[in-house]
Amino acid sequence: MMRLVFAALLATCLCAQSPDTFEAAIVRPSGTDSVFQSTVTPSEFTARRHTLAMLVESSYPGIESWRISGGPSWIRTDMWDLVAKRLVRQPKALRMTSG
Repeated sequence: MMRLVFAALLATCLCAQSPDTFEAAIVRPSGTDSVFQSTVTPSEFTARRHTLAMLVESSYPGIESWRISGGPSWIRTDMWDLVAKRLVRQPKALRMTSG
């Protein structure tokens, strides 16, 4: 349970580093059928079968992975699935004409 809480907090921090605003994030342990995947679309960021260390490393691309240290050992071994939905804002013209 503590690992799941830590993963959720880390996902929140990772999303906070982005200039984008995220509406919701789902973090759960990867299942045995989960396949490694990383995609970014205008409305969603998906990372499947990633360690928390991998997520941190990808959040800071200008920093070499060997510079990231600390944390419990499982952040480099346990696999997680993360899906973050971006807050999609309507262009101002559409907001004025809707509803």
